[in-house]
Amino acid sequence: MAKAGGTSAQSQIRKHYYLDEYVVIAPKRNDRPFTISDKSKSGLSVKKGHMPIEGDPSVFEIKDDQGRWIVKVVENLYPALTIDNPKAYGRQEIVLETSAQGALFSSLPVAQITQVLSAYYARVQVLKKNPRLKHISIFKNHGFEAGGSLAHTHSQIIAIDFVPPQIEHERLVFAELYKRFGASPLGAALEWERQEELRIITSSPFVTAVSPYASRFPFEAWLIPHRHVASLLDLNPKELASFAAMLKQITSALDSRKISYNFYLHEGVTDHNHHFVIKIAPRPNVWAGFELDSGVIINPMPPEAAANWYRNFIRDHYAS
Repeated sequence: MAKAGGTSAQSQIRKHYYLDEYVVIAPKRNDRPFTISDKSKSGLSVKKGHMPIEGDPSVFEIKDDQGRWIVKVVENLYPALTIDNPKAYGRQEIVLETSAQGALFSSLPVAQITQVLSAYYARVQVLKKNPRLKHISIFKNHGFEAGGSLAHTHSQIIAIDFVPPQIEHERLVFAELYKRFGASPLGAALEWERQEELRIITSSPFVTAVSPYASRFPFEAWLIPHRHVASLLDLNPKELASFAAMLKQITSALDSRKISYNFYLHEGVTDHNHHFVIKIAPRPNVWAGFELDSGVIINPMPPEAAANWYRNFIRDHYAS
C-alpha cells in the first residue's frame, strides 16, 4: 500500500475497495482553463485560459467550400487519460462545434448540428479501430452546473480501456430481455410511450423524443431512433438529421430558461445488440444527501409536465 501523502502528477484509474465503482484521479485537470465564470459557486476562484481553436493542430476537420473549418476536433490539452499512461490509458478529444465565437449550441442551424454529429461519427470510426479501447463516451457539458468550463461551444469524446460497470450491467440486462422477448427493450418502451402519448415530446419518421417515465432529472429527454441500431455508426443521414433537429429544439427550450444541461450519446459496447439513444440531462437542481446515500433520485418535475412544456415550446417556436 502506498504511504500516506504519496501522490503523483500522473493520472490513475482507481477502483473502490469492494464495489464495482471506478474513479480517475487526475491532478493535471486542475490546470485546465475556465472561461464561463470567474468564481465557482463555492467561492473558489477559477483560472481563465486558452481555448483551442485556430492555432492547435486538429485530428479531424469538416470544411466549407472555401476550405475553412466548420467543425474541428482537437486533442484535449488537459487530459486525464492518455495512450502513453498505462495507469490511466485512454484518449480525450474536444469537438469544436463551430468557428463562430460566442455561439450557443442551440443557435446553430440544424445543418451545422448534423455536421457535429458527423464529426462524432468519424471519430468513433477511428477510435474503434484501437482494440485496447473498450468504451467511447461522447458528451456535452453546457453551463456551470453541468460541468461546463469553456465559453466556446464544444463537446467531448473520451475513450477508455475498460467497460464501466454501469454500462456492463445495462448490457447484461438488455441482452437477457432481448433473449427472453426477442425484441429491443428500449424499442418496447418506446412503443409503450407512443401508446400512452403522455410523455412524447416530438416525433419524426425516424426518431422520437420522450421524457422518460422514470426521469432522474427535471426536463430529462431521450432521443430514440425507431430502428433498432446498436451504434452511432449504424445511423443513416436522415436519422442523423432528425437527431440534429430534435437536439436543437430541446436545447433551445432549456436555454430559454437558462437551464444547464449535459447530453450524451449512449454508444453500445462492441459486439453488443444495443439500442442507440441520445440522452439529455438538464441540471436545474443539485442532488442532496438522500440521493448520494441511497442512489434513489427525487425528481420534483413530473416527466408528463416536462413533455407538455417541451411540446408547447416547440409549437410556439418551431411550428411551420
